[in-house]
Amino acid sequence: MAAGFTLPPVSAQELKEIEISKVTVRGEFHPEAGKSYLMVESRNRRPLIRFVRLAEDTQDASNVFPLGYIEIPRDNRFANAADVSLWLFEVPAGNYAFSTISWQYLPQDIDCACMGSVRFTVEPEKVTAVRVESAILDAQGQQIETGNRANGRGEQDAFAMRGIAVGHPTSGQWKGRVAASAIEPARFVPMPELPNWFGNQINRVMPIPAVFRYERERMIDLRD
Repeated sequence: MAAGFTLPPVSAQELKEIEISKVTVRGEFHPEAGKSYLMVESRNRRPLIRFVRLAEDTQDASNVFPLGYIEIPRDNRFANAADVSLWLFEVPAGNYAFSTISWQYLPQDIDCACMGSVRFTVEPEKVTAVRVESAILDAQGQQIETGNRANGRGEQDAFAMRGIAVGHPTSGQWKGRVAASAIEPARFVPMPELPNWFGNQINRVMPIPAVFRYERERMIDLRD
């Protein structure tokens, strides 16, 4: 849940932005040999989403070695219908942790998954698919809607109770645009905490079935 306060960025771990390339889809897209891709779905209107690239030996929150970050821009979507947007970018292969998503367009209204996140691996010659969006919560902290336009709330409602929903794409917008054989749903690994690299509002990823749940503040790994 958005806590309404921030922590200063971790100055000892200055991150540099990693260059990524937008993929222009003409017909059905097939990955090129030796290249790797990330597809992101969101129901937030024009969000700014960041993933931090991790060193190969990063295992848990006590052993986080960032190599830089990638930023999914608000525009440059390759598909958009109703309230769902899709982005497709060529990115370096490797391990990534979800870091932040914007609720509005202001720097102070970005949620950081520093109290509970997930990481995943982007494999060569695959389109790794993830979904990231705001989760609107009721007074008991239960998710009731997704996206920053849901449940009658306007984008200016900065005080909405919210978490962060991460999972696999559910809209099917990619079908017919990306070869089904190329899609690789992200295999999520729980990360109980992340540094607040960008000094944003403290938040956490909502529980993901068969991946993790929470017992109060503690993240419980549910993977076999």
